[in-house]
Amino acid sequence: MALKKDEAAAALQTGFAFCHIPKQSLRAVHTTVNDSAREAGLQFFKNWRVPLASVIRKVFDGGGYAEAEEDLSWWSTSDGSHLKSLPIRVKAVKTGKSVKALLIPINS
Repeated sequence: MALKKDEAAAALQTGFAFCHIPKQSLRAVHTTVNDSAREAGLQFFKNWRVPLASVIRKVFDGGGYAEAEEDLSWWSTSDGSHLKSLPIRVKAVKTGKSVKALLIPINS
């Protein structure tokens, strides 16, 4: 669970009753895209919220390991921006308090 940079700064202002305390969201905190995934059209950005429908969320909440077919267009920012549509296979495993996930483009 993490906050955006501006949310983290706002969370430090707990002494003011008029300040809204932001709620943490499950986010992709550490991301890497290899060359072959990039060539297949996969784009990914640090700190994007994990979609509620994603297997990553299910594994975070329930533990273990799971796989699912998803679409990158499910990922969005707080301003409503979305990644472009790209079918992917997601493999996710819970390790401690985190989830490690592999997103693999599905060749059409």
